Amino acid sequence: MAKINVLHVLSTNRFSGAEKIAGQICRNLNRDSFNVSILCNGGELLRRYRKEGLDAFDVNVNRYYPWNVAAFIRIVRRYDVHIVHAHGTRASVFALLCSPLGGRRYRIISHMHGCRRWQKNKGMLSAVDGYLANRYDMNIVCGTGVYGHLMERGGRPDAAKVTIISNALEIESASRRDETIESAAGRVDESAGHEHAAKAGFVYGFVGRFSKPKGLIPFLSKIIENRDLLADARLVLVGDGEDMNTLRRMVTGNNLTRQIVFEGNRDNVLDYMRDFDLLVLPSISEGLPMVILEAMSAGKPVLAFDVGSVAEALRNGVNGYLVEAGDYDAFIRHMRKLKESGEELVKLGENGRALLAGEFGMAGYMGKIEDLYRSLYRDENLEGPPS
Repeated sequence: MAKINVLHVLSTNRFSGAEKIAGQICRNLNRDSFNVSILCNGGELLRRYRKEGLDAFDVNVNRYYPWNVAAFIRIVRRYDVHIVHAHGTRASVFALLCSPLGGRRYRIISHMHGCRRWQKNKGMLSAVDGYLANRYDMNIVCGTGVYGHLMERGGRPDAAKVTIISNALEIESASRRDETIESAAGRVDESAGHEHAAKAGFVYGFVGRFSKPKGLIPFLSKIIENRDLLADARLVLVGDGEDMNTLRRMVTGNNLTRQIVFEGNRDNVLDYMRDFDLLVLPSISEGLPMVILEAMSAGKPVLAFDVGSVAEALRNGVNGYLVEAGDYDAFIRHMRKLKESGEELVKLGENGRALLAGEFGMAGYMGKIEDLYRSLYRDENLEGPPS
């Protein structure tokens, strides 16, 4: 019986939340019914996907140069692609513009992983997004919060072309989860030029890209104002990004290099997260962050601003706490309170693991993804789809 051929397309070359989701889908698709490959902008992301055994290609879809278009079309034709699952606006637009050149029109899914573009005003970009959303065969949004932003501020696309599929996470085995690992706060920070002592006191942790939507610069400014918070604690920052140099200058300029630790980009963030006592997420814009699901997997509570679809995974008072967006003073107060909460932290972490297993597992997620693929394949009036 014929299989459905799916190509995932990303415009990035670095591993983050959207890239994790794309990889999970590719690894978990039913190979009896689907063939799947993935395309990205080279770099560490391509190496990671190939190391995971995925059929991965290097094409830069950020630039509409003839050689990029030609490389994309060659892959589409060679693998007789039925469905292009594009992640983010750039990848989606590239797939749309290349569609007439593919020899036969493939179906396009545009997967939206956040809602920053529509948060401030209803400008030209919002109108363009709404127009393009109706040109794709389907739009996936990662939660009801993102859906609301798209429908109200993203040009009001046809609701029949938008579906909500909340993020999910592959849950590691209990043996892997409980392995003894080196303390995150005890690793060597080579760039700082000194070693940190073994973990002592409370550990606040952040995992993600050091970029404006993550809100780290104003957050760190507030931490510096309340530096006594770190008298018996540390803040461990895992990741990198365009704000890295600014953040480092803020830390070194205020003599906080022992209290605020930069760990850089890491392949397995769960190894670090297991040593956190509390994950902090001061983002000013989000979709449904994979890092929250990772914290739940590690049994760690989360403190975050209530933006995007964060509240769909972070239940206030259940597996952590939500703070009104932009209220950094309230955020700091919650950090102080949770540092002293003891048994409550353990309970919040346990609740998170249970919530992840019950609502954010891969089986249900993949069922929705595969059903969507089959539906679009049938609409194309191709040879009978796999069951």
